[in-house]
Amino acid sequence: MFAQLLAVVLALPFVSALTISAPTGATTGGVVTITWQATTTDPAYFTLQLVNPAFHDTYAISNNVQTSLGTITLELPQVPVE
Repeated sequence: MFAQLLAVVLALPFVSALTISAPTGATTGGVVTITWQATTTDPAYFTLQLVNPAFHDTYAISNNVQTSLGTITLELPQVPVE
């Protein structure tokens, strides 16, 4: 199931203080809303990635996300499943 493969990670290791809420109902090609909580020490922008451990591949699903927004709604890419 795609939702089980969905992992939202950050591209930069120093933004670990961001707390990301796991999206629900995520499906390939579907629209999903991702929310997070940040602190004042977090960077102004970060990257969200979709990770599929089955074939060791990552997809940037949103680059240069403004940290202060606290939420983003986006369409997930079509990801091959093995």
